[in-house]
Parts: sequence; C-alpha cells; structure tokens
Amino acid sequence: DLDTFPQGAPPCRGLKELPCATWGGFVWFSLDPNAGPLEDFLDPVHKHLDPYNFPKMALTRDITVEWNCNWKASVDAFNESYHVQGIHPQLKWYLDDVNIQFDCYDKHSRYLIPFASVSPRVQLPSMIPPLIAGIMQQAGMDPAEYEGPITGIRRAVQEYKRKHGAEQGRDYSDLNDEQLTDDYHYTIFPNVQLNVHADDVLMFRQRPHATDPNKMIYDVWVLELVPEGEKWPPRPRHQHFRHGDRSIGQVLDQDAFNLPHVQAGMQSAGFEGLWIGEQEVRIRHFHKVISEY
Repeated sequence: DLDTFPQGAPPCRGLKELPCATWGGFVWFSLDPNAGPLEDFLDPVHKHLDPYNFPKMALTRDITVEWNCNWKASVDAFNESYHVQGIHPQLKWYLDDVNIQFDCYDKHSRYLIPFASVSPRVQLPSMIPPLIAGIMQQAGMDPAEYEGPITGIRRAVQEYKRKHGAEQGRDYSDLNDEQLTDDYHYTIFPNVQLNVHADDVLMFRQRPHATDPNKMIYDVWVLELVPEGEKWPPRPRHQHFRHGDRSIGQVLDQDAFNLPHVQAGMQSAGFEGLWIGEQEVRIRHFHKVISEY
C-alpha cells in the first residue's frame, strides 16, 4: 500500500546500529548512541586485567539462566563477601572472607579475596581442606607431599606456580604473586562481573528480563587459559534454562536459591531500604553510580 504513504516508502536500513568496540577478546556494545571511547569507559579496569591475557583463554562454559530476582539484586550479591558465612559456609575452608581489599573507582569496583586460605571465622583444621587441596592439585602440586602449615599453603602455591609456570606453558610473568592464587573480582558498571584468576575467568553478565522486573537473565561464561602448544578446545554448546531445571554448581546454586528471598524481602511493606555495613561498600558505590546516571 505504498500509495497510502504520502512521504514515500519507509526506509529499510536494517537493524538499529549501536556503538561497539573490542577489548579483551570481547565485543562491547552500548545502548547509548553517544557512548564515548570504550577504553575511557573501562578505565582503569582494562589496565588491571590486560596482564591476564584474556585472548589466550578459551571459552569452556556458556550458559544462560533465568533467575527470579531483579538484575541489580544479583549485582549486589556478587559485590560483597559478607554473605559467604551464611550462604556458602563450605567456602570458609577455602578463602579468607575477612581480610579483603576493597577498591571503588569512578564507575567500577573490585575486591581482592585471598584463596587457598582458611577464614578467621573458623578454627584451623588438622588436615588440608579438600577445596584447598584442589587448588594445590590444579597447580601441579601433590597435597600429600606438603609438609608446611595450612597457613603457608597460599604462599607455597604462589611459589610453585612462579617456579613451574613456564614449563607448564603458562606465562605468569606479568602477574604479581597474589594474582597467582587469589580472586580478583571486578564489577564493570553496570552489569558485567568477573572473578579473575591466573588460569581462568568466571564472567557474569546480568541482564534485565524483557517484561518482568522481578526476574533477570544471568549469563555465565568460563574461560580457561590454554597452555602454549596445546590444542584450542572446541567452543561449548550454549545452554539456556530456568533456575531449578539443573545445577550450575554448588556456589551459584546457593546464590540462586537465596536471591528470590532477597527480592521478596525488598518488596515487603516493612522494608525501609538497604542497611549497609563496611563489608558492603561496593553495593553503596554501585547504587551511587546508578543514582548519578
């Protein structure tokens, strides 16, 4: 019915174009047509993360899960470790959830959590905890041969990886000793979070649900460093499902179980707002940036 359009045929320009750029092996896009340069937006996070050599990591897990909470509630949950003692009690024998460094930047933030450590909230065990033994084995160590104290394992793993990394085809030369063991967790505003380690990255993208603000779309990507000389693994099949249909791992299952209760609580008539402690400074920072936008 072109004769019914006095202004002529409607233009067919294809999909709406969005600004995009690449960094770290990823394509980044913005819904803001006036977005500035990507590196300016990422600053200073991209400078922190370049030494990990993301382009040398292969995607080994690619899943999308529908969670029953608002996307910001999920960002909040991964912006602090205060909940570890209640939601992930098994991790108290895997990481130090007390002695954490918090850093807030213009838009982004991070915390640095010592791994291969035991939380000060519990007594030191008499034997190496299984989760810490797993860290040792992944580094190439035999836990049965370790003769030092449990409090010395974190440093021993760092020294072992520094000494043997090159022969394993792993270049750690641009990383400091703490980066060889610890979890450097970054939030790239507004909705990308990364648990960054020397040998792998656990990356989250938290998206609003298309129609329901009480739900969200949760993308999980795992990338693993491919040692020099080894064959690049095939790309994994993407999986999309709802929470409860299958497990996504014990820790994330625990978060997924907890967050709908958090969402319901925030909608209670008795909820007067977040009550934030010093361990949750990144939550305060995140909502401050949202408010400024």
